[in-house]
Amino acid sequence: LLQPYRSDDREEIYRTAALRMNASPSDVVLAPEIGALGFYTRARIWDSSGLVTPEARRFRDAAWRKRESGPGALGGGTIPPGVIEAIRPDWVVALSGFLSPLLRLSPGALDGYTLVAEYPTDRWGSSAVFVYRRDR
Repeated sequence: LLQPYRSDDREEIYRTAALRMNASPSDVVLAPEIGALGFYTRARIWDSSGLVTPEARRFRDAAWRKRESGPGALGGGTIPPGVIEAIRPDWVVALSGFLSPLLRLSPGALDGYTLVAEYPTDRWGSSAVFVYRRDR
């Protein structure tokens, strides 16, 4: 059931992203994958998956879980609609495969954000890890 997957470039991409962001300790970074980001940044991490940020679970109700499975599934790890608008993080960092479903459902979710970095990768059907910064 659980098959090994390559992660060799992904952790390096997140490390590079975290160091280049140079986020301050008061900044909030929203991300569905937080390992290397959390290790290499001084910013506060908001885990959109809800594993270490309990507040995220309110965005993952029964309707959202249904959209992550079954016909036309969005897939696990995706960022739920409403979360970016509700918390207004300073940064959003995610694989394109985790952002695309959100943007299909909520095309304006990243309004007020600027794409500041893109790191190519083919992990989990993605084309890149995107780094967005909130416009100030």
